[in-house]
Amino acid sequence: MAKTDQELRKRFSSWVSDPVPGDDEHDEPRALKYYGYCKASDRVRGEFQIVPMLTGLFWEVEHDAIYKPSPRLKGVDQSPK
Repeated sequence: MAKTDQELRKRFSSWVSDPVPGDDEHDEPRALKYYGYCKASDRVRGEFQIVPMLTGLFWEVEHDAIYKPSPRLKGVDQSPK
């Protein structure tokens, strides 16, 4: 992740780095995220996320369950059981 971080900072120096912190302040970040405007247009924003595969898959499932649930699962994130 450190090598990829260096490359992205060189190529997208104006982009904002928004790392996802680990559990402890001394841990490496769980993921690295960057966002900013593309060079071709100041109206087009882009984002890079560098995430371990298992974390990325969990985030995808979690996002779909909360923000795009099937009708059968609507509200399940609010249920205590």
